[in-house]
Amino acid sequence: MKKKNALILGISGQDGILLSRLLKKKNYDVTGILRSKKKSKFLDNKVKKIYKKNISQKLLYMLIKKKKFNEIYFLIGQSEAFSSTQNPETSLHSNFILFTYVLHACIRFSKHSKIFYASSGQIYGDTKKTVKENSEKKPMNPYALSKYISMEYIKYVRKYYKLKIAVGIFFNHESIYRSKNNISMKLINFLKKKNIKKNKLELGNINVYRDWGYAEEYVEAIHKININNKSEDFIVATGKTLFLKDVIKFAFKLKNLNYKNFIKINKKKFGNNEIKKMSTNISKIKNKIKWHPKKDLKNLINEQLLKY
Repeated sequence: MKKKNALILGISGQDGILLSRLLKKKNYDVTGILRSKKKSKFLDNKVKKIYKKNISQKLLYMLIKKKKFNEIYFLIGQSEAFSSTQNPETSLHSNFILFTYVLHACIRFSKHSKIFYASSGQIYGDTKKTVKENSEKKPMNPYALSKYISMEYIKYVRKYYKLKIAVGIFFNHESIYRSKNNISMKLINFLKKKNIKKNKLELGNINVYRDWGYAEEYVEAIHKININNKSEDFIVATGKTLFLKDVIKFAFKLKNLNYKNFIKINKKKFGNNEIKKMSTNISKIKNKIKWHPKKDLKNLINEQLLKY
């Protein structure tokens, strides 16, 4: 039987690294586009790597026309809401414009491809309600807006071009491949230091609630969603909400430390349109895809800190 082939855009990011490993275990041929060789250190040697500083329409058209991938995963794009307020054009280009190149390459050359788009729970904005897939969308920053625009465009392409496009609406999920500026890695890396008592960890607003999942489980959801027979949108989350201050207390307690002695709050790091609370209903993905998350951010912190 011929191997399935997959293209991962954003393969050097957390989800791309973990998804590429999952697909290789399932005997896929995997291709990824990277900006530099430094980004490939966590990838399997058998992953086909294309090094380009900038992804162009021409490159995507040529690649999709030649390979006619069974599956395409769009995980690329500016991922920080705060950064997007400073560079909104980057968010729109990476999260929407590049994706339209993929869609129209498939319309012309590879209509059979199953396409996955990674959206964000930020599209719902700051709401006190528990959100479902069809809840009202109220994006509060350029990052969230670019994701929302992409989802609206997906509706159009599904209807008029009959492409198979699945969407995962992701809430926070973590792994050791997260950026060092992310709260999970800030905590873990700080608490791994030997001379911790001489240091302070500078953070922004810690009085926020988030649904924080475990990235290795989330890439299993990505694959299940994309091979599903229907083009649908699914919230990918744990269905549980964690209070950030409680997570910080938990992490420091693992090292028998009082977090109050080591945390420095910098109000300059508070976002103007920061979402205070996110809560999710994940009944659709549980029932239709049979995906049941078991771990969250506390599990990752526990695993990493108990090694040291």
